[in-house]
Amino acid sequence: MRTITVALCASSKKYQQSFDALREAGELHNERVLRLQQHLAAGQACGGDASGDAGGANTAAQQKGCLSPNNGNRSMTSRTRSRRASRATSDVATAHSAQSFCTAVDSASHSILDNCLFRFLNLNYDAQWHRMVVCDSGDSTGVDLPAVVANEGSKAKAGRILSVDEHAVTDDGVRGRAEPSQGALTDTVDVVLHKVATFGTPFAVHALERWCKFAQKRRSRQCRVPLVVVDPIEKVQLLMTRSLQCKLLDSMGDDKQPVALTPRTFMWERPSSVPFRRTGGTSGSSVATPLGIHSFTFMDDEEARANGTAAERWWIAKPNKSTGPAFTHHLVMWLTRDADVTVPTAVKAALPTEARRFIIQELYVYALPVVLKVYCVGSHMSVKVNPTVNLLAHLWEHTRGSTAVDVPVTIDSQDKVFFSDVASGSTASSRHTSSTASLTELPQGMSRSSTSAEQLSTPWESMIAPADRWDAFFAPGTPAHTAISKLAQNLSGYAGIGLSLYGFDLVLVPQHLAHTYQRKGARGIGRTEGATVRYDGVASSSSKVAHRSADTPELTPRPSANHSMHTSPGAGASAPPTLVPQPFHASDMFDRISGAPTSLLLDSIPVVIDVNYFPGYKGIAEANQHMLELIALKTLHVQNDSSNRMWPADAAAGKYAKKRHCSIM
Repeated sequence: MRTITVALCASSKKYQQSFDALREAGELHNERVLRLQQHLAAGQACGGDASGDAGGANTAAQQKGCLSPNNGNRSMTSRTRSRRASRATSDVATAHSAQSFCTAVDSASHSILDNCLFRFLNLNYDAQWHRMVVCDSGDSTGVDLPAVVANEGSKAKAGRILSVDEHAVTDDGVRGRAEPSQGALTDTVDVVLHKVATFGTPFAVHALERWCKFAQKRRSRQCRVPLVVVDPIEKVQLLMTRSLQCKLLDSMGDDKQPVALTPRTFMWERPSSVPFRRTGGTSGSSVATPLGIHSFTFMDDEEARANGTAAERWWIAKPNKSTGPAFTHHLVMWLTRDADVTVPTAVKAALPTEARRFIIQELYVYALPVVLKVYCVGSHMSVKVNPTVNLLAHLWEHTRGSTAVDVPVTIDSQDKVFFSDVASGSTASSRHTSSTASLTELPQGMSRSSTSAEQLSTPWESMIAPADRWDAFFAPGTPAHTAISKLAQNLSGYAGIGLSLYGFDLVLVPQHLAHTYQRKGARGIGRTEGATVRYDGVASSSSKVAHRSADTPELTPRPSANHSMHTSPGAGASAPPTLVPQPFHASDMFDRISGAPTSLLLDSIPVVIDVNYFPGYKGIAEANQHMLELIALKTLHVQNDSSNRMWPADAAAGKYAKKRHCSIM
């Protein structure tokens, strides 16, 4: 029986719940395995003879339903696990060793997890001394004195623990012998599971790299298998800046297709020599620079767009830094009539002052009113459908129903209210009117009465489709599930990011509103080849229109409710009388009577709008069990690999992963 010691490295303020859930899953797993052993020892398991112990253990585990479920099956065959291992590994060499090792496990006829126990430690960042501290998570919260110092940066408390791991970020042998307790903890760590960016400083990343090198050198001297880092720090850094994400996703693979379809993206940089004040705005260039191949594509005025019309377009500005400090989640959206991609003065003033570089992306307000959040653990994938009705109501309220141009609307993307079911759009948006100055002060020429009238004229509730219809649409084996699964494979594959723990967000763009390159680069999400489950009773476009109620707006553009309102040019000015599209409704996506998906939904194109490493898996019931399985697989792969060759000392910090380059590198 092997004990795998996992060091959890992330800010306790942001990841305490996630790590506590993983610890609890590990404790339950340990209890199950120990009970299993006791039953076998007492001769109570199936297959009482010694030769059948392994098979009995597997059978008992299946009966108790303790192994990770997969589509209703409580156990997984070693053959399935071998296939998943080859996809979950981060390089080709490890994939081959995974297959060979899992073949041996298959011949032994017992589960990998049944031979593992898990122990968890904390690996915290000491902000005072820029180093990592290994702490024994003795209590349920995993927070002790070193953890508090690491996460709060308290100078007063830091002095009390100077002797804890003064050698931890060095390879000095004398210091290692001088601190046997810390050295002993370091030597027990087999796996580092990290989201080091949550500490909010690049010094934490450097500290983790140094600690991994130090730990690896100690293991090499002791002739032990290499340290496993999930995921390699070097690869995780690919997702730390949004500009690098966009370039990676928009790069072309061997099939001459991009890794994933993304919105047209631009970079805008605030001039460093120009002092910036939120009240006074900023000078300097307002023009944004295209990022990625398809961002250079000229937008023909006759081409329909999910981010607006030929006359007006929606944009969203995001800090280039994608994770860490709170400001990275502060986003600004606006509607503009400018044909060029520029940042209006009012928008500049609303951008977070902590950031200098920003990503400007198309905002698909006329995509289907949902965002798909995809969570991946190795080859396991889960899909959650979150409505965007709150967000749309928020935008409509502060832009007079999508007519007031150059008005900045600020949100915190971590605020889950924007992506949850609501009973009233006006109620949802009113919760956020005090969040920023741009939302508390009405734009020029805008009255509260006109805002309320526009809000009441939009039946937001009709845009939310029942959850069971989405569950059926994304059920395993369906074309939609197959499409997202293939996209996840592209992202984690050779040309993609190559990570094991990651998530990404998708929007569904109606085909007739998508760009030409998007229509050429993907089939409709419901038309994917290779699906094993077919949709029953697909609703045609004609039936969809026939069942639309009289009070539901037409799919074709209609005049804005406020087109008669005109103000002077600038922020808050109304767009001239034009045809303004309206958001889609549930009856546009699913047949009102049968619940079958419509042609509009089946033909919609999935577009990736965000990718993140190690997302919070809250609400994903099987995620922690899959993580335990992933950790066990990776440690066993390394153990098998090290029997043939020893990794260099810097492999633990991600250097070994260079043998499998991403296309962007």
